[in-house]
Amino acid sequence: MTSVGAQVGPERCPLCSVFTDGAAECPGCGMKFVDERIGVTVGGAYRIERLLGQGGIGRVYLATRSSDNTGVAIKFLLDKWIDNHEQITRFSREAEALKKLKHAAIVELYDYGEHAGTPYMVMELVSGGTLTDRMLKDDLLPPSGVVKILAQVVDALEVAHKAHIVHRDVKPENVMLLDSDAAASRVKVLDFGIALMVKGNEHPRLTAAGEVRGTPLYMSPEQCMGRDIGPGSDIYSVGVMLYELLTGEAPFAGGSAVDLMDGHVNRPPPEMAEHGRRVPVPPTLEKIAMWSLNKRPEHRPTARQLREAFERVRPELIEWEKTSHGVDGEAPLSTKAERVEQATVAARLPATTAKPTIPEKPRRGFLGRLFGRLFGKAE
Repeated sequence: MTSVGAQVGPERCPLCSVFTDGAAECPGCGMKFVDERIGVTVGGAYRIERLLGQGGIGRVYLATRSSDNTGVAIKFLLDKWIDNHEQITRFSREAEALKKLKHAAIVELYDYGEHAGTPYMVMELVSGGTLTDRMLKDDLLPPSGVVKILAQVVDALEVAHKAHIVHRDVKPENVMLLDSDAAASRVKVLDFGIALMVKGNEHPRLTAAGEVRGTPLYMSPEQCMGRDIGPGSDIYSVGVMLYELLTGEAPFAGGSAVDLMDGHVNRPPPEMAEHGRRVPVPPTLEKIAMWSLNKRPEHRPTARQLREAFERVRPELIEWEKTSHGVDGEAPLSTKAERVEQATVAARLPATTAKPTIPEKPRRGFLGRLFGRLFGKAE
């Protein structure tokens, strides 16, 4: 076992992303790794083995649970956030959300607490690539594969919504594929860090009225406008993912965060025939996508309705793919380079407080309303 204070690198260098194979120094950029947590036992039960990775909020380690020698993942809040009340509270909220949620497609929380003044949570150890990684490959998933993945996502969201939890950041980057074979993929929905408890007054509100949280490429209209949101906001985000997975492009893409949000709020999503690959999209599936992308949350399906719609259409899609409409042999219009560029744009657009302009509906004067009634033109 590794001694405390020994130099043990992560699988991938956090600076240049080169695979390090656990070396003490990155073979790409020469960055040296020193982590005093390596070899430490946390909570009297979890011995830290090595760093797995680091995000904007925390560092995740591989650890061994002493009671059964099982591998687990431990996420620590980054040191720079230790004195930040909002980030500490959000970290705690993620732990509380995961504690309430038990589902095969949600990472299980085993334990959480504090070590040497730093909050941590112990979670199920999962491996695989994100849906974003899968989307950046040259080929696009067949519609039946898309439906199988997203049915699991909405099934997990259904459990969250029943527990009065809205994820608020549903996107491909937060969906992990546990299997490389798309036809048999199992998923895990990740990162409940900005999840919102929508019932009761268990927590103070951390997001000020009118403040926007989320990733603009996948945000719902009400989320873009900084309004109160509910489960329908997550469904809209799934609708964006469905559209993107089927066509290779999100319904609203490119430009600034404000441009993206203006599209979500004010413009209808383009018909899928106008986007992406040459292979036609099954009409039934396009209707499901447009249902989920309705501007008004009350007109979108619930998570249960969307899951059931996916389950009903999947056998039809499998048969449809056996015909000449299948994706094999058809080159996508959306190239890998274009999708990489789009993903890069999305990554550069973090949570923002910018809001799009909401057009006022023009009001008619008295004569206008009178002529409207006479000639059957509604207000």
